[in-house]
This record gives sequence, C-alpha cells and structure tokens, in this order.
Amino acid sequence: MIAIDGRRVSIWILPLLFLLFGIGTGPALAQQAAPPAYEVWVIEQSDSSKDGGGTLYIYDGAALAADAKSAKAETFDLGGKFAEACKETGSHPKRPHMALFTKDGKYAILSYVASGHVVFIDAASRAPIGCVSLGKTAHATFPTPNMKMAIGANIAEKKLVRVKTD
Repeated sequence: MIAIDGRRVSIWILPLLFLLFGIGTGPALAQQAAPPAYEVWVIEQSDSSKDGGGTLYIYDGAALAADAKSAKAETFDLGGKFAEACKETGSHPKRPHMALFTKDGKYAILSYVASGHVVFIDAASRAPIGCVSLGKTAHATFPTPNMKMAIGANIAEKKLVRVKTD
C-alpha cells in the first residue's frame, strides 16, 4: 500500500498505470512510428558565377541530427542549369533568398531577392522545371494549398504576384 493524495492505494495499480500509459514499457515504445525522413535545404546567397547564381546545400535530416559536424551535404550550383531555366526572362537569377515547398514536398519554389526570379524545382531530382520573373525582387513565393497557383511577394514594388502553375 502507498498513499496518493491522502488515500491508500494498492501497489498493483502502479504497474497497471505504467501499462496503460506506456510509461517505462519497452514494447509500447517499440510500437511508436519512426520519424519521417526529411532533408534540410540551406541556401548560400553569394554569387557562384559572374552572372549570379548561388549554392544550395541539401543535408539528410537523420545524418544531420545524428552528427551535425560530420554530416555531408549534396551541393548544387544555382547558376548554370538555373540560369538556363530563366533565359526566357532575359536576365540571370541573383541572390537566392527563400525556398518553400508544396504541401506534398514534391516541388520547391526558390525566390531570388536581387533579380526577382522565381524558380520551380523538382525536389527529388533537384532540377529546375520552370522560371518566372516577379519584377525587381522576389522575397518569397508561397504555393497555394490546392497547388494551382503560387503567390509571390515583390517587396521593391510592393506587389503580390499570382503565378499559375500546372
């Protein structure tokens, strides 16, 4: 017998509480789902070429969480293929600023603050699949919940720009 809040309680109740609430039980903890896999995308804004660019570093989330000092990143030059994707705009993307993802995680939307470009990226292949210009700047571009549009903030011209997506 033990006393809880001034009442006497039989000892057999404690193991029952541990089982009901999964406190200290190995099997209950083993049944919990493993955390989902994730990546951490880090953008370096410095020019990677004379025309602009930048660098994207992608870390495996589990490797980063386990040992951040020795985690290795995939590295992508945001010039080259990204400039090629934007050639129809007549200028090169400069100063990647913000990357946001669609709710399914399949696409990233990368906004360039110095040039106004927005590049749509296939997240799995890391390849640019489209580019538009919002004007002077593109601070951030958010996908809409139904993924039929993206809303971009052009802070220099104080505009919100709608971009239809397919």
